[in-house]
Amino acid sequence: MEVSSIIAGIGGVALLAGIFGGGIDVEKFKIPAISTQIRILSVIVGIVLLIIAIVLSNPNVGAGWIIGGSPVEVESREATVTRHEVNNWNFGETTTEISGKCAEDVHNRPIPFISYEAGDEIPKGYLILTDLSAGGKYHWSQFPVEAVCIDFSTGLFETTDSFIAPNGGSYWKIIP
Repeated sequence: MEVSSIIAGIGGVALLAGIFGGGIDVEKFKIPAISTQIRILSVIVGIVLLIIAIVLSNPNVGAGWIIGGSPVEVESREATVTRHEVNNWNFGETTTEISGKCAEDVHNRPIPFISYEAGDEIPKGYLILTDLSAGGKYHWSQFPVEAVCIDFSTGLFETTDSFIAPNGGSYWKIIP
């Protein structure tokens, strides 16, 4: 049994006890009558536990909550983007204005991103937001990527194989 299921069960019992006030006998399970203050506390605890259970059971719920208008970087959860979203940004090589809009759109999603640094290995099948030129040393075509929405060597790329990043950036795993 998963932790989220146990928390949900406890939260459900607390919520029911708070709503009905106790005094319930179900076979071998008995909830004694409780005071109004304890009932209110029980409802609050029940709701909080149910919310925690929901967040724990779905890694995308609450993973990228917005703080101050920016996505929250969360290393412990997998950052994802759908194939449909990638297709919506698929402008290839484009203007600075359009590639900037694509970058803004991807970073304003309520799903977290994962940062990486120069020298890190970037896996195949990911959407990356970066400058692949590394200060003019490279051209993006020298890497196993496809241009999704870029201006010169900066913007969104889809990785077609793993490689070592020449620059830092952000990435998301592409899911169906």
